[in-house]
Amino acid sequence: MLAAVGDTVVVQTPLLCVYGARHAIDETALTNAIETGEERTFEQDPKYAIRLLVDIAIKALSPAINDATTAVQALNQIEDLLLRLGRRELEIGDFRDRDGRPRLIVPYPSWEDFLRLAFDEIASYGDQSVQVMRRMKPLVNDLTSRLPEDRHAALDTGRSDCNLLSRGRSKILRRSRTPRSMTGKAWGSLGSDKRKVQGGRAIAAAGESHPRSESLVLRPRRPSTKEQKMTKTTRKNQK
Repeated sequence: MLAAVGDTVVVQTPLLCVYGARHAIDETALTNAIETGEERTFEQDPKYAIRLLVDIAIKALSPAINDATTAVQALNQIEDLLLRLGRRELEIGDFRDRDGRPRLIVPYPSWEDFLRLAFDEIASYGDQSVQVMRRMKPLVNDLTSRLPEDRHAALDTGRSDCNLLSRGRSKILRRSRTPRSMTGKAWGSLGSDKRKVQGGRAIAAAGESHPRSESLVLRPRRPSTKEQKMTKTTRKNQK
């Protein structure tokens, strides 16, 4: 088979490829052996359940929603599915006859395919979320401790990817702690006493018991002596 369970097929999509046929085979008989439907099903397509949970997680991590808690809850359900899949035999796409000769090969997702589907997109969208990355690393560790050893190699790769994303996120956080306005010439513009901007005021970092406000304050201008004399003369004329 060229199309796997859950794949979308359209008009003239090749479904089967026959090798070693000694005579012509009726295409109708072959296509009738394949069941198609309008929607994917959980019973025959285990990737579909993971796909829906991943969609929920990445939608929750979008800037418009920004709901990391929902993404973590989706990861909890994904872990449950992976624990169930990891204990099963997934290499089931090779069908043979009584003599052991291969008769049908159906493409079926491997353990690595399930892990990539479960983690790649969530890790990409959630690499800036402390909550998501904090959940993903224990999730991989938990799978490693509870699944057979033949599943560990792919999980070790996933753990390395999570560590790289976590280190990249921490670098970004360390850089973002210093605003652009406080770097370079901005420090010199606040004076030589290294004042810090807090709550819209410039407060000395040390040595001032009474913080001095440097915000702009409008005060009435005091009239000059000449203006005061002119005002007195005007009052006398009015009298």
